[in-house]
Amino acid sequence: MASSLGAAFGVAVSAAIFTALTDSGLEPVGAAIEFSGRQDNLAVREAGMVGLVFNALMAIAALVSVTVFIPKQAPAPT
Repeated sequence: MASSLGAAFGVAVSAAIFTALTDSGLEPVGAAIEFSGRQDNLAVREAGMVGLVFNALMAIAALVSVTVFIPKQAPAPT
């Protein structure tokens, strides 16, 4: 249940970020990265990049929290 709920929240937040930034674009991303190719869809590409970075940060946070909070398995008694 927790896995399904976490996945649903992840998809919802990523889609919300993408949708919010698709129309407006981000000036700092466009200033830091020079895009080649078509220039009429820069806002969509920037929104997708921000959404993927958010997903990567959440994956790193999940990995860190699992390694910190899940106890190591005790050795089996012999």
